[in-house]
Amino acid sequence: MQSPGHQSLTDRLFRRKPGEMINLVTQGGQIFATRIARSSLRNRHTPKVTLAKRLEIQSGNLLPWTQDLGMKGADVRTILSPGEYQILQVDLPNVEAEEMNAAVGWQVRDMLRTDLVNTFLDIMPLPSEALGEKGKLGFVIAADSMVLRRYMTQYANLNARVVVIDVPEMAQRNIARMLGEGKPVAVLSVHPRHTLFTVSMNHALVFARQIDIGFDDVRDGDEDRASAFGRLVLEVQRSIDVLDRQWGHVTLSALWLAPFGDRDILQQLLSDVVYIPVKSIDLMSLFDLGGLRFPDDPDVQGSFFLPLGLAMRSMESA
Repeated sequence: MQSPGHQSLTDRLFRRKPGEMINLVTQGGQIFATRIARSSLRNRHTPKVTLAKRLEIQSGNLLPWTQDLGMKGADVRTILSPGEYQILQVDLPNVEAEEMNAAVGWQVRDMLRTDLVNTFLDIMPLPSEALGEKGKLGFVIAADSMVLRRYMTQYANLNARVVVIDVPEMAQRNIARMLGEGKPVAVLSVHPRHTLFTVSMNHALVFARQIDIGFDDVRDGDEDRASAFGRLVLEVQRSIDVLDRQWGHVTLSALWLAPFGDRDILQQLLSDVVYIPVKSIDLMSLFDLGGLRFPDDPDVQGSFFLPLGLAMRSMESA
């Protein structure tokens, strides 16, 4: 959870020299692991992916895949799953930096799913160029402290160290910063049970929304499939309309779609109804995957989208 110069949840708990960490995302009983060579990020070279593996979790036993990845003593980044955190956009109080966490906590306490005393808050002020006349806004990421401790304990038991716990919105923002050359861009990634819509500007997240429609919905029967596509397109339109009303000075340059099996259909449907170009993200062009057996299946490629975005946190320290 970071804007430029901002720290994630565990950055404030672990202060370690950045290395070529293993990035792990759990999806549907599988682990997706990535690593990017930090040396390839210097001088804006194409990021060199040195690890992209998909491994099955067997009966909840994580040990076999940790051995396969050589994780003993490794530093790990991971991200929270939907439902394990909240992301709120709020007016930030006019207080000193050292008082901000307490002031924001009091402000959002009634919006939280857990008691404030058991909630870890991360605050990301929006950049001034994104705000226009809006004053001082920011995102608040709220996560149950017990959930964070569970992640850290889980990997500690496997002789690995969790040094970053982030959220999908920020992993998606990391990919967006590779697409827009600083211009405002929207990115849409479709997952099994939800879709994530984000807008980034000058490398900062400025808008985020989770839509409760995923590719499992668009693969039901013909009538359900058409209805799900229609609802998804409508929700994307609504998201863009909200952005236009609330952030009229932010002019999107494109809407980018992450890989998934029915992306071509969705791209055509969206192109018919939105006023901005709708484009496809080609992970094999964005990243140097030479020497790796990267999958051709667009659904599997889509499952690597967030793990690769998580790995691109390294851009900030390269």
